[in-house]
This record gives sequence, C-alpha cells and structure tokens, in this order.
Amino acid sequence: MEYQVLARKWRPQQFDDVVGQEHVTTTLKNAIARNRVAHAYLFTGPRGIGKTSMARILAKAINCVKSPGSEPCGRCPSCQGITEGNSMDVLEIDGASNRGIDQIRELRENVKFAPSSSRYKVYIIDEVHQITTEAFNALLKTLEEPPPHVKFFFATTEPHKVPATILSRCQRFDLRSISTGEIVGRLSQIAKAEKIKISESACYAIARYAQGSMRDAVSILDQLVSFSEGAIGEENVISMLGLVRESVLQEMTDSLLEGNCRRGLELIAAVASEGKELPLFLADWISYLREIMRVLVVGKEEGSAGVSPDAWKIILAQSGKISREQMLYVLEVLTRADQQVQRALSPRILFELAFLKAVRMRDVTSLTEIMNRIGELERRIGGGEQDASRETPPHPPGAGVPPGRDRLTAGRETSRKVAPPGGLAGPSGKGSPQKTSDRSESVSNIAPSAARDLPPVPDADVLARVQGAWHEILDRIAVVRPVLKSYLLSGIPAHCEGGVLTVEFGEEQSYHRDSLDDPRDKQLVRKMLCERIGCDIVVRFEVRKKAEREGGAERASVPRKEMNNIKKNPLIQSALEMFQAQVVDIKR
Repeated sequence: MEYQVLARKWRPQQFDDVVGQEHVTTTLKNAIARNRVAHAYLFTGPRGIGKTSMARILAKAINCVKSPGSEPCGRCPSCQGITEGNSMDVLEIDGASNRGIDQIRELRENVKFAPSSSRYKVYIIDEVHQITTEAFNALLKTLEEPPPHVKFFFATTEPHKVPATILSRCQRFDLRSISTGEIVGRLSQIAKAEKIKISESACYAIARYAQGSMRDAVSILDQLVSFSEGAIGEENVISMLGLVRESVLQEMTDSLLEGNCRRGLELIAAVASEGKELPLFLADWISYLREIMRVLVVGKEEGSAGVSPDAWKIILAQSGKISREQMLYVLEVLTRADQQVQRALSPRILFELAFLKAVRMRDVTSLTEIMNRIGELERRIGGGEQDASRETPPHPPGAGVPPGRDRLTAGRETSRKVAPPGGLAGPSGKGSPQKTSDRSESVSNIAPSAARDLPPVPDADVLARVQGAWHEILDRIAVVRPVLKSYLLSGIPAHCEGGVLTVEFGEEQSYHRDSLDDPRDKQLVRKMLCERIGCDIVVRFEVRKKAEREGGAERASVPRKEMNNIKKNPLIQSALEMFQAQVVDIKR
C-alpha cells in the first residue's frame, strides 16, 4: 500500500476534528441543524489552519444521506466520494490556475445542471483572491442568486484582495492561527496513534517553528520520523530545523536584564558560528520576550505563554526584573531591527547593534516618574524669589540697570520690590508694591481653594491676563495632558463676567468643545489658569454660532506679540515647513 503523508492522513474529516476553530464549527453545525445553510461562504486566515478542510467537511455534511445530525457520517457514498476527491458534485477549483473570465463563464454554464447523485452541487474555490476582476464581475449575478441546488465555498489567505462586491454576497468566517498549546496537544495525539516516541519539549519546538500552522507542524513531525533514529527529542528538532535552544533564548534575556553586553555578543557569535540563521534567532527571541510582556500586561496566569512549563517558570522570574516601559522599549528596538535584518547583507552587525541599544533600556524612565520629578522640582523652586522672578517680565533696557549686571539679576532685584503684572491686586483693583515675604505663597502655587481668599480682580483685568498668557497656559497644560491642549487650541478666551471665563469655539470646532466635558479636564484648566493669573475663576466652554458672530459680537483676536511667539515655536516652524502652511488669526 502506498505511503500517505501524515498531513493528509490526519486531515480533519469532521467538525470536531478541526483544532482551534470552535467559533466557526459551532456556527456551521447550528446552521446545518436548523436548515439555514447559506448559498456562499468565505473562509479566510493564514495557511495550514483548516480553511479548505472546513469547506470539505461542510460539503460532506450538507450532502450526507445517513447522518441525522450536523456531522457527516463519513461512510455513505457521498461522504467517501468527497473524501477521496472523486465526487462528481463537489468540485475543487484552484483560483490561481482558473482565474480567467473564460473559466468563470464555463462555471456559470455548468451550475445550471442539477447534481448527479447528491443533494447539492458544491464549488470549492481555493485562493479565490487570485481570480481576475473581470472574472469576479462575471460571477457576481450567479453568486448572488444561484440555483437552489448550488453552493459556493471560497477560501483565501488574502481577503483584502477579494472585491467588496463578492464579500457582501458571502458569509465570512475568519479562522485564527492555532495556539502553541493546541498544536502540541494535536501532535501528541498523532504521535500516540502512530506509535511515534517524541518528547514534550520537541513538540513545543515544532509548534514554535510552525507559527500557528497545524499543517506545517504535522509535516515537520512526519519529516522528523525519517530524520531521527528512535525517540524524537528537542535536539533532533533543533538540528533539523536550525532552531535555537530555549536555553539560549533564556541566557540572551538574562544578559539583557543584567546589562551584560559581553555575554550577549558572545551568544550571538556562538549562534552564528553554528550556521544558524540570525533572522530566525532574532524572531525567536522577540517571541520569547513577547511572553514576558504578556506577563507584565495581563498577569501571571499559568499556561498563558506559548512555551514549555519549565520555560514558563523562568519567564515568571525574569518578568520581575524589568518594567513594562522598559520592555516596550526593548521590543520596539528589536522589532525595528527584525525588519532590517531580513534584507540585510550583514545581519549580524544589525543584530548586535540592536542588542546593545536594547541594553540601554535601564535609562528608560516612565512618563509618570518624569512628571513626579517635574512636580518635585516645581515644589522646590516655587515658594520663593525664584518663582517671583519667573513671573516678573524682563527689565526694560536702559531703565536703571547698573553696568556689569545682567537683566536677569536686575529683574530678580526688582521682583523683591514691585509686584509682577497680573499678580495680587489691591482693593482698588491695581497691583500694589509689596515684599515677597508678605505673600503667603507664590503665584505659581496658588490652588483654586487658596485663590478664593485673594482680593477680587475686575473681570476686564482677568480677561486681559488670560488672553495675554493663553498659549503659555496651554503649554503648561500640555505637560500634564497633551491631548487637552490640542482641544483648547481651537478655543478663544472671549469674555469674563462675574468670575466666569467663557472660552468660545466655532461651530466647526464643536467636537473639540464636546471633548472638554470631563470634570477632571475642567478642573485642570481652572487650576492652571489660577496658578498663572493669580485669582480663582470658573471656566465655561461654549460653541459660538456663526449667526451670532456675524451679528456684531466681537471676538478677541490673538495679540500680535502672542502670534509672533507662536510662529517662533520650533514645533510650529517644523509643521509650517512640512505642510507649507502659515499661522493665521481667525477673527469673527
């Protein structure tokens, strides 16, 4: 009897035999049981996961004459004919070699004839995306309204190449890549039935190389039976496939975590000297580090990693030596290098450079830690003369600055005697001279609760202060929440009445205004305004209708000085050069 390869011998013959696609098999079995089988199905997904097998099983199930349920019996003439590939009513067509309009015209003529012995005539078209656009157009009408005795089952690895007109006429099922654990379980089942001795570590190595394809995994197992003598171990898999041992991946990770550059470079050199493919080594290492990232993100759920149980314990220990931000940096560096290594003439140099750069992950600091450090610095310098000097404008040239003294020094001396513009106001509403020591705390540290105890400031002065410092306030907000600044840039401080500042948005910016409804955002804006202008105000965001703008309500434009500051901003200048744009002040 002629030998049959394991991939064909163990091809799924029933829905329950398909591994890892329960979301598809359950739906199809229910459709058959309830007599709700559609006239066209599209099965998509990577190679070797069961797309064509699913179409064959469905064809057997709807044509089976003995099985009372949704599973085919596999024994009736119809099931046996489909399994052996000689059924007259189930035609498998290769989309790559039958992609022209002439073949589709012939198909359209044949669908008119009734099936010879089965309930339905089934057309299974594999790699359907290979069909030309003209051929697809010729198939549209037949596909949408086929004769009642005809079914179409399509399979493809590239669904994005299938026209939308075809997709809309099919029920689509996306089959997923099979997990490492499921592949290992299936390989163990096949090995037991075939009386093949194979270790668990060898099964994991095969599954790691197969990358989600069950057909590839079974084919590798078949090849290993001929390659090895006696029991199949991990060393046999590594030797035949050119893989890197899990222990090397673990040592490489330890070198990264410990910052041991020398050891890491030695491991890369050792792998290269053994004739292993460095791109494959890098890809395996990225997959290993990904499992550590999974632990850092989703937690230490046993069995969630696609590695052996022994390696899983090591991964748990290594995950405690690195932060999430550092691991994100490492994976970003290595994945970028992986794309370059694939097409490089000297992949070893790129691999080594990527490793050395990844070791620098110790210098990576989280955004939260940076913000905490900035806050600590602000608290240290915010309660004295240094903060007062920050709020004091530069001393005008020629206004009594002694020779040999710079403006900054003169500004600091002036700040001890004169209250800065926009600072605390006296009963008359104007700034009055006072010593820094008389102030309970600096302007930059006034919280809304503390600002309520300050003397009132006229609404006109508040509005002027806000308009004059609006972009500076937005820059402060951007340090805490950058996206909030992008919303506020569309708004203009329009007027202030009764201690309520109104920031207006045009109708075209209504989305930005709606994005500011979060009470936390309002509180942050209020706090930053209070810290900058030295008094407590309530902030309100409104959308100004076009009719109201044209009716005479004037809108305060951005002052020329502020407009010049905007144009001098390096980020704005880069954006202007990139998009060949210009800064404009939009008025009503």
